[in-house]
Amino acid sequence: RGECHLLNSCHTRRERRAGPDGKMLAGPLGPVFGRKDCSRTDCLLGHPRGGQWFWFDQTGHKQSRDVTLVRDDTKVLYFCGDKPLETSRCVDGEMVPQSKDVSFTCPCRSLPESESVHCDENGEVFGEEVEGGTECAKMCGGEVVERSVCDNGEWTVDLSEVECFADIEEEEEVNRHTPWTLVILLVASGFTVFCLIFYVFILRRINQKHSTNVFVLQI
Repeated sequence: RGECHLLNSCHTRRERRAGPDGKMLAGPLGPVFGRKDCSRTDCLLGHPRGGQWFWFDQTGHKQSRDVTLVRDDTKVLYFCGDKPLETSRCVDGEMVPQSKDVSFTCPCRSLPESESVHCDENGEVFGEEVEGGTECAKMCGGEVVERSVCDNGEWTVDLSEVECFADIEEEEEVNRHTPWTLVILLVASGFTVFCLIFYVFILRRINQKHSTNVFVLQI
């Protein structure tokens, strides 16, 4: 008797069975696996580029962050952070957007220009935005110290806050000398003020002596 097992794909295969001697039997044995109606075509969802695909099928909800297949007449949602949902539907092997001005992209803000930050060569830059899925790395002394990926509309790591060890040492050295620098400045300022006061005092004494001599001569 014949058997049919209905699956979610139009790719058919025949189950092979082992004979009494343990070897796999060749020929049309076992049930054929495949879909009941293959007159329609599945759709290929491209890479979500930092976002996420979400849809429902007979087994429940599905989601993917990679290239995947969906059955014909499946409605697919595209998630990207706080952006409004974008929808499309699989129609005879082609994904058809359900509204205008949809891009199915999930970009991030561009990183500040820096010689120590290097990004994927394939990552496209759109003015102030970077294509979702782009990976950037912070370099210190020719070595990667941190990586960040444009995912779901945000960078996984803020590379602008990642400092190289040499920069940290230099900053600590400056901070170490800062208190002594302030002390020296205060002492120098105090000495300058003292000299100024002493100079004014000497001038006043000289003026007083000069006035006294003039008075005596007049007498």
